Amino acid sequence: MANKTLVISDVHGNREALQAVLEQEPLFDDLVFLGDAASPGPQPSATIGLLKTLPGIHICGNHDLELLDPSLTDNWPVPWKALNDWDRKSLSSEDFEYLKNLEPDGSYSIGGRDLFLCHGNLLRHPRHVLPTSACEDFQALGAQDDSDIVLFGHSHVQFAQRIGTQLFANPGSVGQNRCGKPVACYGVLENGEFYHRHVEYDTSPLLDAIYSIDELNEFPNFRDWFAESLTSGFGLGKTKPWTDLAAEGYM
Repeated sequence: MANKTLVISDVHGNREALQAVLEQEPLFDDLVFLGDAASPGPQPSATIGLLKTLPGIHICGNHDLELLDPSLTDNWPVPWKALNDWDRKSLSSEDFEYLKNLEPDGSYSIGGRDLFLCHGNLLRHPRHVLPTSACEDFQALGAQDDSDIVLFGHSHVQFAQRIGTQLFANPGSVGQNRCGKPVACYGVLENGEFYHRHVEYDTSPLLDAIYSIDELNEFPNFRDWFAESLTSGFGLGKTKPWTDLAAEGYM
């Protein structure tokens, strides 16, 4: 019998996008979430509430750690810190319990296959593993040689690359795409083959949520930029390398 694993990553407090993915993929046997659940985003608690209903392996991302440890954002630009602080204040004790129970990077057995799962952030420069990255950047993710499939997120770009006997696959970002297409990106692992997929979603509730955050009233230019970034598909703005990757057709 076929086994289907839904692979999602980098939701970043965008419940609308996550709901769209689940509506497009209502049937799956296993689920992998590769981290960054709620921050920085406008629907943090609602997003975690939906993630909590999804049984599977949920990996911890760098932004999940930042919600758990406020000191990690002390040097952030002031508007970003205000948004992250609001995210933190919006979470319930049950939401924090979910974050505390997220799993570390490592080898996991899913659907009868041994996979290496990690969020994908490198603790050095470059921070992101991209389609243009050197082999040593992929190797720095920490996968063991016996993991034939390595799933990772963090860079918000859909791509897969084979290095030796290992397939490195990034499902892209559900909630904050960076390649100029306002869609929710994800992946499906079926019978040992990885497939990239995406779905459009209604961004109007997302915009309503952004403009209802009182803590951002002090930063109207940032709020407008953030809203335009999320709805344009350039989650960090129209800057390199994201514009170059968009021009090459990456999602």
